[in-house]
Amino acid sequence: MQTILFVENDEAFRYSAARHLEQCGYEVIAVADTMAGLRELDAAYTIDLLLLDIHMPPGNPHGPAFARMAKVRCPKLRIMYVTGYPDLAGIEELLGKVLVKPVELNFLADEIKAQLELAG
Repeated sequence: MQTILFVENDEAFRYSAARHLEQCGYEVIAVADTMAGLRELDAAYTIDLLLLDIHMPPGNPHGPAFARMAKVRCPKLRIMYVTGYPDLAGIEELLGKVLVKPVELNFLADEIKAQLELAG
């Protein structure tokens, strides 16, 4: 079973997306901020994909900074972003896959599947 670390501060979206992805056959570790995400990365899990919000609450590394930290720990980690700020969607050249919220959950699952297939 592939494992997704989902870092999202919007509680309703985090809950619904995590449940949907679990129904799609993934193990999901869902946390509310990047500091909790760092603790999960440092645990003994094998994370296949990091799904995270670009914008984080004050006092937490933002999504791209967290992604850089995650890549140091797990160089082959696949990363996808979600954001509630549509103007940030145009930065895919810098970050990789960026989905704009609200994200339809079946679309999210399809995009995750495609990213994981790219990893081989």
